Amino acid sequence: MAAVVRAPLRATLVLGAGAARLTRELGVRLGAAPIVALDVNPLPFLVARKILDGATVELTELPSSPRTPDDAAVLRRLGEGLSPGVDVELVLADALAPPVARGVFDTVVTPWFLDQIPPDLPRLASLIHELLGPGGRWLSHGPFVYPRERPMSARYTEPELLELVKCAGFELEATDARRLAFMESPACNQGRSEQVLTFVARRIESARIAEPPEPPWLADTSRPVPVEALARRGVDHPFFTAVTALVDGARSIDDITAVIAATQAIPAEALRVAVRACLADLARPAG
Repeated sequence: MAAVVRAPLRATLVLGAGAARLTRELGVRLGAAPIVALDVNPLPFLVARKILDGATVELTELPSSPRTPDDAAVLRRLGEGLSPGVDVELVLADALAPPVARGVFDTVVTPWFLDQIPPDLPRLASLIHELLGPGGRWLSHGPFVYPRERPMSARYTEPELLELVKCAGFELEATDARRLAFMESPACNQGRSEQVLTFVARRIESARIAEPPEPPWLADTSRPVPVEALARRGVDHPFFTAVTALVDGARSIDDITAVIAATQAIPAEALRVAVRACLADLARPAG
C-alpha cells in the first residue's frame, strides 16, 4: 500500500478496521494522525486496544491442516516487540453510518472492505465523498471476493469499480493490482492467494454521483429477466409478490405484463410501466 501513497497522511478515518494492524502501520509509516478507526465487531477491537497500548496478547492458532503434530495448536504472541505511540481512537460503530463529522478528514481508508460490507457501492462512494474535506483522499485496498448473496449486478469488476469511483466525484491518483498471499500460515498446509486492488483517489468538488448501469432487461423489456437479478424478494405487497412469482429466468417484462394483464382490467402500457418499476426496485440492493 505504501507504494501508491506518496504524501504523508493527516486526519484519517478507517472504515472496517478489524484488529487495526493496518491502521497502526498507517500511523507509523505514513504519519497518519489523528486516526479514527471504526468496526462493528468488538472482539478485534479488544485485541487492538491492548496492542496499540503496548501490551502483548496471547492467542492460540488451530490450523485446519497442521503441517506437524506440534502445529496442531500454536501459541501466538500478538504485538510482541511493538511499541505504543500511535494515536488511534477505536469507535465501535457501523462503518456504513459513521457517527463522525462530515468534510473534516484528510483520508478515508477502506481496507478489505468494498467487496464484503457495502450492499450499494455507489452509495458508499457518495458517503466517502461527504466525509472527506476538500482535496481529501480515498485509500482502498482489497480483493473482489463478493458474498454469494450479492446480486451479479452489484459485483463490480476492477474497471467498473474504478469508473464508479471517478463518477462519484474522485480523481484517481494511483492504482496497483497484484496477487497477494492470504490466510497462509507456516503451521498450515493450506493457504490461498487473492487478486488485490489498491487505489488512491482524490476528492474533487464537482461530484457526479454514479448510478449502476441499467440492466439490459430493463432497457429492453422483451429480454428475459434473470432470476439472480433480484436482490430482494420478501416485499410485503400483493403486486410485488405477483410480479416476483412470475420471474423464472425466461419471461421478460413484456411477458410478465401480458400474464398479469390477462386477469386485470389495466391498460397494458400502464401495467408495463408498473412491472418495470417494481422489478427495478427489487433489483436494487437493500441498504
